[in-house]
Amino acid sequence: MDKISNEEYLNVSHVSNGLPNGTPKPINLILNSSIFENVINLPNITKEYNMTVTSAKYSTLEFVNEPEVGKNFTVRIHARDGLNRSKTHGGDFWMAFLQFPSNHYYASTSAQVQDHQNGTYTVDFFIGWPSAVEVRITLVHPSRATKVLDLIMNLSYPPRMFWNGTFINQNNQTAHTLCYMAYRGPQFWKDKCQYVNRRALGDKTGLVCEKPPDGFGCDSMVKYSTAAHLIDGLFRVIGNACGCVWLFDKDHYMQKMKPEIIDMVQHLGSQYAILDNITKTLPPCNSHFQHGVGFWRANYWVSMVCQPKQGYKFGAKVGECLRNKDVYFLGDSTTRLWAFHLSTVLKAPMNKMDLTNHTFKFKQYFEHFNLNITFRFHPQVLGSKVVDLQNEIYEVDVIDDLQSIDCNFVVVISPWAHFAQWWKDAYVERLRLLRASVERLKARCPGAQVILKSPHVREHGDMYSQLRTSDYILFKLKEMMEDVFRDADVYYVNIWDLNNAFKGKKSVHMPPEVINQELSILLSYLCTDA
Repeated sequence: MDKISNEEYLNVSHVSNGLPNGTPKPINLILNSSIFENVINLPNITKEYNMTVTSAKYSTLEFVNEPEVGKNFTVRIHARDGLNRSKTHGGDFWMAFLQFPSNHYYASTSAQVQDHQNGTYTVDFFIGWPSAVEVRITLVHPSRATKVLDLIMNLSYPPRMFWNGTFINQNNQTAHTLCYMAYRGPQFWKDKCQYVNRRALGDKTGLVCEKPPDGFGCDSMVKYSTAAHLIDGLFRVIGNACGCVWLFDKDHYMQKMKPEIIDMVQHLGSQYAILDNITKTLPPCNSHFQHGVGFWRANYWVSMVCQPKQGYKFGAKVGECLRNKDVYFLGDSTTRLWAFHLSTVLKAPMNKMDLTNHTFKFKQYFEHFNLNITFRFHPQVLGSKVVDLQNEIYEVDVIDDLQSIDCNFVVVISPWAHFAQWWKDAYVERLRLLRASVERLKARCPGAQVILKSPHVREHGDMYSQLRTSDYILFKLKEMMEDVFRDADVYYVNIWDLNNAFKGKKSVHMPPEVINQELSILLSYLCTDA
């Protein structure tokens, strides 16, 4: 396609699957915002400064100690720029991996990188196999790129999620208008249709739509679909306006340092006996807030935090553990995968199954275990599916409606995959309100079990998509989630490192061997006596 201007890019005539006729173009809404002044004023953003950006090629590794089975192996990263000069400040986003350097046996681990804010970074790996390790360090984003992403996350304007709202009036006539998430409060939403749930979103966040023509009320909206080309267009405008998109091209994104293979300290006797003795002394998985330290051994994730059970293969044990329970999975499609896989694990006939629209909701009943499994997708979905408003319900409202004498509730919450484009303060407020609903549930039902599932790494598109769904943004969502729920009465299933260390390609929908290991951690919290 020939190069076109920012305004032309947002003209729906350039998009084969554009919005229906009558949909307003949001060009003025986008271009008249304050984001461009803020982004353009970011210092040293143009490409003439690219040699001063952190370079994986010139950065170096220091091995603080020798790798030894059953102990931590510390690696220090010394960041340097494209002119081979030491960096004196932090902010780079690194990912760190160890793997067994052989094609005949697979073992790997990942660890989070500690930023010392002086150009050095430290990684502590747990060594879970003998012989040798291959150290792999990747510079996902240099600090200048993370500054851009932080800036975008912290701006409340302009809107950066768009939908096409469909209205049907009493005469069965149809109209379409532009809808978007707005963050600055009702005083900025005059003369627009407002769809606000203050218990779930607070006072400043809501879905806002341009008013439909005469003859249509705001309450006549029946469905919406994601205006993906407008979202893509907005972030192309942002990337071009700030002159910063080069920071996300192939030369600056996912820069890999040269792998290094290191032989380990060897011990007499079985190396795995050392690991077995360590894992046997681990506590059961009953602490509410634990980290995700562990390693992959073949197709199994070996936790070094607690003792997860691999009993997910045995349906009867899982069914007995969940007998008489009402299990709710509230979140996105990654949460839906958990619900579907759990149903498969049970290996029991379903007596009732409501799959009216299984993408957004379903309910299953297993009479043999008197077990209900329900999945509900959160509102404001971004994707290819048309969303019927009748299928929408906020997690807060589902949780507040849970009423039972027995209170045998299990609730899994995981709001992340569709929130990478949210304004930071709005996302944090949403998490706080979600936590408040969990606290109300625990006050009614002290025995209810609530599980919080973390985000994980995923696949990404072109360099413009990095501005809205980067793994750096997902990691920041994870940190916000941990900050809000840290002392809450919930079990935290941190699957970041488990997914990051997996040998296969990263995807928002990870393969069954990963989902099974995630479920084993979930069931280790729920089935302490199984």
